[in-house]
Amino acid sequence: MAYILLALAACFWGGNYVVGHILVANSNPMILSERRWAITALLLHLLYHKQVINDLSKIKKSFKTTLFLSLLVRLGFIPYHTLYRFTLYDLFKCCYLYVCNAGMVLAINKLIFNDHISKNNFFGVLLSILGVIYLVFKGDFTNIETLNNLNQGDLWAMSSAISWAIS
Repeated sequence: MAYILLALAACFWGGNYVVGHILVANSNPMILSERRWAITALLLHLLYHKQVINDLSKIKKSFKTTLFLSLLVRLGFIPYHTLYRFTLYDLFKCCYLYVCNAGMVLAINKLIFNDHISKNNFFGVLLSILGVIYLVFKGDFTNIETLNNLNQGDLWAMSSAISWAIS
């Protein structure tokens, strides 16, 4: 059952990029991101408004922590989801995004928290990077012309990954 759920998760994530690619072709990525967060806020309100009212005293006691965590979300997750929509103009750029996410998380954790990077983590990210390089060069590493095709979407993917890693 776990393998089926993992396969479904991969299908949903992949489907998210395909649907997102179709949507950004017809709409502004900023508007899509705004609508996503508005729908999320509405759903959270519908699901949890009674619990929030019941726990209002606890929420007030932990106001500073709640404020800090909400700012963290604003600095990380919201920019990540907004910036990655700009990569959806070119679905291929989404490959960069996943490789960049893992690499940036490892790098920032090492720089800020002095976390240990295991051999498995290092080689996993390295293997992912090599896979994307293989895709970028379309299997022909002698084709240097491919590097001229890098564009603004690459910058959006990197910025999105940095935002994800910070959060």
